[in-house]
Amino acid sequence: MLYRLLRFIFAPLVKILWIRSVEGIDNIPRGGPLIIASNHQSYLDFFCFMAICQRQIHYLTKKEHFENKIWRFFLSRTDQILVDRENFAKTNTYQDTMKLLQRGKVLGVFPEGARSATGKLRKAHTGIAKIVLTSGAPVLPVGIKGTYELWSRLDKFPKFARRCEIRIGKPLSFSELYNKDKAQNTLLYITNTIMRQIAELIDQEYPE
Repeated sequence: MLYRLLRFIFAPLVKILWIRSVEGIDNIPRGGPLIIASNHQSYLDFFCFMAICQRQIHYLTKKEHFENKIWRFFLSRTDQILVDRENFAKTNTYQDTMKLLQRGKVLGVFPEGARSATGKLRKAHTGIAKIVLTSGAPVLPVGIKGTYELWSRLDKFPKFARRCEIRIGKPLSFSELYNKDKAQNTLLYITNTIMRQIAELIDQEYPE
């Protein structure tokens, strides 16, 4: 309920202030498990995509945000998923994502793991590929252009002088690889395929 209330209040404002255009909105499946994979340039990436997506998104969110009392209140009550980046195994995180996707929900992932320091794509981690292989959920590639200029990791506050573009690709299925061994070359293939699609959506090249 809190997620719906926040979206009802803030989505129109976010659209007016920071979103110039949205392409491919019809590519978002209306039901079933789904993994949203996006590039990550700014805190605004969360808010902008949540503002235009009718389905509730449960993002993988770093532990440090949960340590802030105000953020923790909203993150925990909207069912965002804690990620401890210092825990290599991330067992609890993977268990939470599997439960979420088994319930037919939407998982939001930034494969790069952190905001870009330059606005350019970073090399992605293969964690998203592990989730894909275990869950069998399709991946929706999303490219967001312009949020770095609006609120980069170097800025204390967002700007209002320009707006971003959101481009949504078609869902990717890796059904031929589901339930296969998680060999490193398989993980890299899935990760690179997803990131190449994102790179194309934002007119960049992915540094494989």
